[in-house]
Amino acid sequence: MSRPYFTTHKGQKTALWIGHALSLLLLASLSLQLTLVESPRTKVPQLESSNLTYCEVLSCGRIESIAGLEPVAISITEGEYINTVRVEFVNHGRLVGSREFRIEFRDANGNWLESAKATLELTSKGRLAIDFGLTHPKQTLESGILNLVY
Repeated sequence: MSRPYFTTHKGQKTALWIGHALSLLLLASLSLQLTLVESPRTKVPQLESSNLTYCEVLSCGRIESIAGLEPVAISITEGEYINTVRVEFVNHGRLVGSREFRIEFRDANGNWLESAKATLELTSKGRLAIDFGLTHPKQTLESGILNLVY
C-alpha cells in the first residue's frame, strides 16, 4: 500500500520549497504594490510661492494638480476676535501627509482685504477640514469673495 506523496519525506520537502517560493512571490508583489501604488499617495505636492493658483473656494472643483483634492463645503464661525473659515475637502486621490493652503478674502468689488494660511493634514479616509482665521466680521466675510490659493 502506498502513501500519499505529500506525507512522504520527499513530498514534505517539496511542499516546503513550494511554500518558500510562494512567500517570495507574495513579497515581490507586496513590494511592487508599495512602489507603484502607495508611494505616490505619500508624495504630496507642496505650495510653491512662484506658482500660485487662485479659485473661488466652492468653484474650484477637483484640483488635479493635488491628486483630485476637492473643496466641497465652507462654513464661517464667529469668534470674539477672530472668525474661523472652515473649508472641507474630499480627498479623491487618498493622499497622506500635509499641505499648506492660503485663503484670500476680497470684497464684492474684488479689492484685497485679508489673507490667511493654514496646513491641511491629509488622511486617506473621511472628509478633511482646514481652518483659517480672519478678522473681518462674519457678515462681511459672507458678502465677499473667498479665494483658495494653492
